Amino acid sequence: MDVASCLPVRGDRIHPVGDQAAAGNVEAIPVDRGQFVPDRKRDDEIAMKNRQRTPCRDQAAVLAARECRDGALDLAGVPYVGSGVSGSAIGMDKVVARELCDAQGLPSVRWIAFDAASRTNGALSARHIAAELAFPVFVKPANGGSSVGVTRVMGPSGLAAAIEEAFACDTRIIVEQGVDAAREIECAVLGNERPEPSVLGEIVPSREFYDYAAKYLEDSTELKIPAPLEPELAQTIRAHAVSAFRALGLAGLARVDFLLDPRGGQVYLNEVNTLPGFTSISMFPKLWEASGLSFPRLVTRLVELALARWEESRPLRSSWKPA
Repeated sequence: MDVASCLPVRGDRIHPVGDQAAAGNVEAIPVDRGQFVPDRKRDDEIAMKNRQRTPCRDQAAVLAARECRDGALDLAGVPYVGSGVSGSAIGMDKVVARELCDAQGLPSVRWIAFDAASRTNGALSARHIAAELAFPVFVKPANGGSSVGVTRVMGPSGLAAAIEEAFACDTRIIVEQGVDAAREIECAVLGNERPEPSVLGEIVPSREFYDYAAKYLEDSTELKIPAPLEPELAQTIRAHAVSAFRALGLAGLARVDFLLDPRGGQVYLNEVNTLPGFTSISMFPKLWEASGLSFPRLVTRLVELALARWEESRPLRSSWKPA
């Protein structure tokens, strides 16, 4: 079944991106904007957002542009794939996301957050971190992606450089307890009010952790789909993925990443990616394909979810005049 035959309105345009577009697996479909916004006679499009993977120095501008674009599309009344301004911003902010997920009782490693002021008021120190967390720890920018600015620190002597690296990418950082020999488990989630989890996958990086080089510069990472897990444990992780999706108020799609301690079998929520990749090596489409949803059908489903969310928001009041 192709995308065009599944769309509930005439002529939506989807701009295909990435390897699937290059392979000709997704086609653009014309749209009459009048189908979306009454009394406007010009052509337009459904927007499928695509976050650019960038070095740290450019990433802040890209992320800000992404949230502005979400807001602009909301104001213009144009449906688009994804979680919208609040969900996207919350999912990108590791500190806020962890606070919300912790409040829902989702399992998490111990963590500490620091802002720029902590560098001068004495709150940020190797002694403080060592007293709260056991090494190794991960030092990360609060906002960002693709493991840019992230450092695995094995002892107190490595903290200063890691902190500088993280603060070069954001004005807040988060320091997280590491899990020795952790297995990295991922779950794709699809839906709006009733999100559904995919089968699970496992990332087996050739490096000490799944960093930027392992993700984009090397071809040595192993993907295991489905992840070799006991059924009961797999079901628990899938349920946690849906709970995290709901806790952050997401819509459309997300990939939820977990750490699994191989010693005791404890599962920890690592992070939520509100706009996962769609390249030839990306887990999100691979997980859904393994779950029985082909790439063309996945794209169709994303468009259907975007249109459903847009239809739900149409009756909402966008202006107000006092009586």
